[in-house]
Amino acid sequence: MDWEIGIALFAMFILIVFSMIKISNLSKASSDIMSKINTMTAPAETLTAVTTALQQNVGGLQESISFMNQSITSISTQAAKIETMGKKYEETEALTRRIHNIMIGSYEKGRSGENYLRNMMGELMKIGLVSQNMPIGSKVVEYCIEFSDGKFLAIDSKIVATKEVEALFDEETSDDDRAKHRK
Repeated sequence: MDWEIGIALFAMFILIVFSMIKISNLSKASSDIMSKINTMTAPAETLTAVTTALQQNVGGLQESISFMNQSITSISTQAAKIETMGKKYEETEALTRRIHNIMIGSYEKGRSGENYLRNMMGELMKIGLVSQNMPIGSKVVEYCIEFSDGKFLAIDSKIVATKEVEALFDEETSDDDRAKHRK
């Protein structure tokens, strides 16, 4: 029986040592868990800071998007204006071609051009933009537009100055020659 008591005491001793080792390991595990919890808390704080910064950036992006939308609207408006001006230019160009075809050419075209010019200038004379039989230099022109700066634009259905007008708009004409043709 002594030996049974000895074995029981020895087993008890081993159990106590084993329990103490387990408690020691549990203490270490508890320390490790606390360390990991602390380590996990730091990223959570970092995530909170990052989230706050992202929210501020989103606000800035919303302002930028709003500004871009305003810019796009402004550009669209300008593009519409340019398109309208282009259409008006095309209409003016077509009308100018029609006037040219009526006024330049044969005797019949010349007569119809005179009638057309008389009708058109009559309306402009009513509002005071055009004068009739205006002396320009040594000649008298049928109609004359007087600009606010005191300059005149002679309009006469009988004056033939096709070469001079073409020279004014020819890129190869020198500035001195253009000045001569303007007089």
